[in-house]
Amino acid sequence: MRKFAALFIFSLALLGSCSNDDGVNLPAPNPEDFLGEIDFITTFGGSQNENIVSVVQASDGSYVLMGTTDSTDGDITGKNGDDDDFWLLKTTQEGEIVFNKVYGGSNTDTATSLINTCLLYTSPSPRDS
Repeated sequence: MRKFAALFIFSLALLGSCSNDDGVNLPAPNPEDFLGEIDFITTFGGSQNENIVSVVQASDGSYVLMGTTDSTDGDITGKNGDDDDFWLLKTTQEGEIVFNKVYGGSNTDTATSLINTCLLYTSPSPRDS
């Protein structure tokens, strides 16, 4: 699990500088800095700039990413303008897209963070009745 998280973060670092997803322009990892094994490398986004600011692991083991995009192609759907908008992306542990949504208006909207919350439901105690 940890090696996937490290790979996932490594892939996200490349996200902002990738112009395509064919793997041709990806730099080789520096073996002195990386202590795990690479299972796969993937990119998300379109032909413009994407910036992921937060990655959290959901309770089902998937990953939820929050960032900003100004692309209107590739993995980006539902975006018409060329301004920056919030981008929410959920992937499986293997990096397959489960959910992909862009939020924003006609001006620049930038994401700053994403936090994982846990909502617990407890039934009311008898004395609360």
